[in-house]
Amino acid sequence: MPQKADKIFSFPPSTLFRAWSKDEGLAQVPLYRQALYEHGVAKIQCEFGGNMEEKSELLLEIVNALGKADSHSATEGALWDIKNKPEGVISQGTGQKAIAISHTLDEFSWHIDGSFEEKPTRFFAFHIIHPDKQGGGVFRLLPVADIVNSLPDDITEILATKDFNIKVPPEFFKGAHTLRKPLLERPANGPALIRYRKGVCSADEHDVVAQKAIRVLENLLQAEDTGFAVPAEHFKEDTLLLLDNRRFLHSRTSIRDPNRWLRRVRFHADSAAA
Repeated sequence: MPQKADKIFSFPPSTLFRAWSKDEGLAQVPLYRQALYEHGVAKIQCEFGGNMEEKSELLLEIVNALGKADSHSATEGALWDIKNKPEGVISQGTGQKAIAISHTLDEFSWHIDGSFEEKPTRFFAFHIIHPDKQGGGVFRLLPVADIVNSLPDDITEILATKDFNIKVPPEFFKGAHTLRKPLLERPANGPALIRYRKGVCSADEHDVVAQKAIRVLENLLQAEDTGFAVPAEHFKEDTLLLLDNRRFLHSRTSIRDPNRWLRRVRFHADSAAA
């Protein structure tokens, strides 16, 4: 994926919030919900003191007011640290150490969160503890509608009707190592979902039609002018960023600052909270 990010993501004014206290942060939940469903994003700048744990707790409270936080694996809970973590985690699926891409300094190409889940969460959120201060780790967003609208009709049909192989990374094991699902979901109401992550999703070896479809999708995702960079002014310390996992794919450039540190929460919408 190209490293340059010459197109900038523009936050609609109604998606930008400030919280001068924890109580104020919680009081604005209806506005965050409206921003998420209308624009797919809500950004909250925490303007109050306190330590990072208090702000992560606020994020969890906001998430659980909006829906229901999901666990990351059979052994890891709702909060997941995105930071350089060479020790990784122990996978319950293999009993061995597993290192997620989010625990490295590597680039992470276009994907949705939990593409390998039976039911990927509708939303996810970050608590930005320490952004990359050396110009790396640029967070980028790609509207799914841009990709779906660019796909030929026959490719769209294949991605939506054929089952593809999806490999569950060992660090996110919850009981199954693999599953088979279409890569495109088109609900009657709400945005489409592209269930994609490079290295996780693949077509059957002898299914030339499915292989062609996934190549077309990957070529679109690898185009040089694809996506929008989130500017540093909106990706700074003490920011809580809520995102629609259906509306956007996301990626990051390689990390330059080894102290870069985010916390992530994946969460289901209200209707899926049962």
